[in-house]
Amino acid sequence: MTNVCKRIHHPGGDNVSEQMTPKQISDELRIDRQTVYKMIHDGRLPAVRVGKRGLRIPREAVAALLKPVK
Repeated sequence: MTNVCKRIHHPGGDNVSEQMTPKQISDELRIDRQTVYKMIHDGRLPAVRVGKRGLRIPREAVAALLKPVK
C-alpha cells in the first residue's frame, strides 16, 4: 500500500494512527467509492466521522480486508 493516508495525532499520548478517506481507499484498491461506503454501512470497515461530511478509516482495517487467499 502507498503512503496516501494521513497521520492523525491523538491528544494525550504518542499514539499515532494512519487514517484514510473513502476516496483514498477506492483509488488504492481500485474499487468504486460507493463500494467503500457500502462496506462502511454494513460494518466491514469501521469509520469515524470528521466534521459533517468527512469519514476516516484506519489503515489497519483496510489491511485486514486484504487477507491472502488459501
